[in-house]
Amino acid sequence: MQTFKLSFYLFTFLLILSGCDTGPRDRRTRTTYGSSLDSSASTHQGNLANPSTTTTTTTAATTGSPTVTASPTVNEDYLNTPGFSKCSIRKNSTFKYQNTIIGPMSVCASLIDETIIRVKFGNAEITGHTCIFPTFKDQTNQSFYLGSAECFTHDANQIIDLKLYKNRGGYFSQYPINGIMVMKKDLINQYIDCMNEIDPYVMWDKCTKFKNTQGYLDIAL
Repeated sequence: MQTFKLSFYLFTFLLILSGCDTGPRDRRTRTTYGSSLDSSASTHQGNLANPSTTTTTTTAATTGSPTVTASPTVNEDYLNTPGFSKCSIRKNSTFKYQNTIIGPMSVCASLIDETIIRVKFGNAEITGHTCIFPTFKDQTNQSFYLGSAECFTHDANQIIDLKLYKNRGGYFSQYPINGIMVMKKDLINQYIDCMNEIDPYVMWDKCTKFKNTQGYLDIAL
């Protein structure tokens, strides 16, 4: 019976998120949401990828209460940074991804550190925040987050090197970062609620509402 329940939860999760594919140091600030996802502030019995495993999230992860930290690095010497020798992002390079809310963007993963990425956005984000979750994407193109959302402001066409934090812990610590989920700050709670819900019927509703916003990019690195 337990095996049936686990299979049912996993099937429901994969079905719901099957449409998630993508298809100057100045005023920037970086905000971390859910910065200690493996702490004991609040506990969810189960998770979407493995319902039998207990995962923990902090109040920050569920309420969106931010922890403001240092700015991401605007890389003026991007051609000489170790780990990015194969990255095609340049000052005048075209963009690989497009979203009506996020705008155009490109991303490269470091070849020597899975937690470091390079991003460039075609649109500025000055008053709000653009947020990036580290994720794991499997062979069927499904994904789940592995740690905190790194949220920051940026100018258009800045080349930014950003560190991601794989701190969800528990069952999720075994997976490498091989993707990112990009969204605006106001979708953080909807995404977390979708991913952390264990009731399959409630999960369906929450994840459908998140998908219908169409305000995210689910990118394989």
